[in-house]
Amino acid sequence: MKRENNGGNKKIIKKYFFQQFQKPTGYIGSLIGKLMNIKNSERINYTIEKVNPIELETILEIGYGSGLAINRICEKSDPQLVFGVDHSEIMHKQACKLNKKYIDKNKVRLYCCELEDIINELPWFDTIFLSNVHLFWNNPVKKFILINSLLEPHGDFILTYQPHEAKNEAQIKKIAKEIAIQLKEAGFSYIGIEYKKMKPVTCIAITASMEDN
Repeated sequence: MKRENNGGNKKIIKKYFFQQFQKPTGYIGSLIGKLMNIKNSERINYTIEKVNPIELETILEIGYGSGLAINRICEKSDPQLVFGVDHSEIMHKQACKLNKKYIDKNKVRLYCCELEDIINELPWFDTIFLSNVHLFWNNPVKKFILINSLLEPHGDFILTYQPHEAKNEAQIKKIAKEIAIQLKEAGFSYIGIEYKKMKPVTCIAITASMEDN
């Protein structure tokens, strides 16, 4: 009898779900979007806390998923306009449904594409943020440079990340420092790192800007 290739099967399944979290598609992708709302609620709230939205700001979220963070920002404050970019059609559909009220009021604009595809259509932003998104990028520095180019001189870039691959707090701090180095390479002058304990792993919050705010 041939030995079953359980290791190979596990790798295939792991790769499939990684791809689904990167770009949800089909029925499974729809379920993942709903699951992320429940699983990531604490991180989403923490991210909004770091964004600290105020009235008349122009904000961009990269990788908005189901649109929950954008929805909560609009409920919490009265921003001038909130943009969102995500490359998943399934997530775009969910986010548009959740934020229909704000889309109809022209408070929210959601795009289904890569950031590079609409770079010339976007304004400058007071705040750009993302959460657990950069790990899917092949070249984070290149993306960070693009993000930097879209910020107002006083603007902030907020990145939150729960590094599930980290085995201890020391590894989490090492990952945070590596991201900070990439942001420096992208031209950001001021970088602040904070941590918040949460399940299943501590969350990193990095604020990057060109001015000391």
